Amino acid sequence: MGVATVLPANAADRRLEWITGNPAVATVSNGVVRAHRAGQAHIVARARDGSGVLRRITVTVRVPPGIGGSASSPGSGGGTASGDNNAANNNLTAFPRRIVIGRDQGAQLAVTRNGVPVTSGVSWSSSSLLCVWIHPTSGHIIGRRATGKPVMITARVGGEVQNISVTVTQNQQLLPAWLGIHPGTTTLTTSETLQLSASFRGTNGNPFNPNLMHADNRGLILHSSNTNIATVSANGLVTPRGAGTVTITARAANGVTGQHPNWYTLSGYN
Repeated sequence: MGVATVLPANAADRRLEWITGNPAVATVSNGVVRAHRAGQAHIVARARDGSGVLRRITVTVRVPPGIGGSASSPGSGGGTASGDNNAANNNLTAFPRRIVIGRDQGAQLAVTRNGVPVTSGVSWSSSSLLCVWIHPTSGHIIGRRATGKPVMITARVGGEVQNISVTVTQNQQLLPAWLGIHPGTTTLTTSETLQLSASFRGTNGNPFNPNLMHADNRGLILHSSNTNIATVSANGLVTPRGAGTVTITARAANGVTGQHPNWYTLSGYN
């Protein structure tokens, strides 16, 4: 269980918002972390008073030797997934496909499989380290020189390869550091649908209009943890398919600035 101390002790609003950066590995509720499979997840505690103050820890989940498989994922179930953009497959996907950053500006690239981040075994390389530096295992990039044409970033997982186009401009670009999905925890009947909306905040915690971002840096990647229960469209429309609990996750298509992941779950917004 994560224990957070809110200071000052006489703060008017001492409530915290708990967020997991990788719900496939670990989920969090009221500070209680539940492991689901081997990997790493960032757990974030953020003040709900609008100040933007937050703290983060990294949780590593390991499977003991001799135990096969992984812990059950939240909302997992049998049956056949419906044929939407979250249908199960073995295709590797790199996000974002294109990104524009400024000199000395950073962003976090990611590789997913079936909408779930791949947290190990990824090798990253840049076609020009002089223009775009990249960490060889984490996928964190930094713009070094303005480029006349995009630099190709390559992600390798075993024999699979994905490419990302990175353009560096002279001036820094507006990138979200935090992403909110609204509404929060919701109960639906099978005859209802739910339209989700998103809000963005910068590194200073202040909200901003995503239309101010470069066109290549806009958009969201949405994923349902169990398409037998509910699917989600690219436009954020949730459609129930059966009884149960499901988590909808979202990722800003432009990557993430700094060290904070921006995978947040609907259950994190009460």
